[in-house]
Amino acid sequence: MVGQEISDVRLSTFLKILTIIAGIGLIALSVYKFTRLSFSGPRDFSLTVYYIIFGFLVFFGEMPCKCFISFFSFLGFYIGKAIFCFFLGTIIFYPSNIWYLILSIAFFTISAIYFVFALSCKNKLIDKDDNPKNIKSSEGSVPAPFSSSQINTNHI
Repeated sequence: MVGQEISDVRLSTFLKILTIIAGIGLIALSVYKFTRLSFSGPRDFSLTVYYIIFGFLVFFGEMPCKCFISFFSFLGFYIGKAIFCFFLGTIIFYPSNIWYLILSIAFFTISAIYFVFALSCKNKLIDKDDNPKNIKSSEGSVPAPFSSSQINTNHI
């Protein structure tokens, strides 16, 4: 049982790293497009702005910042991240540019893994503390993100 929890933590850590890299890649490609000023029209310009905003959203969504998650609470749940990454994969999909195609496939893969997590995990809330010693099974209902019931009072 402990081995399964440790492998889940490793998979979760790998998924965080992959998501951060995809977010940074989205930001980098968009900034590169801005520096070249290669826009085909207003739609392309606005999509590039959205890519930068969503790239930062993906990047900071993986950081342990509770105040950020409080504004974008859907990123605190596996299903929320899965749908958001699927959305990003669809708007980035551009077959004639290999880099956008690679990023789109990466976001689709990340989305699929988050969907599997959402359907298979007891706790639908993403735990920001992935230390195997602090993993607890949830029995009953899932608490709201960052509610007072999640405060650790063992040190008092």
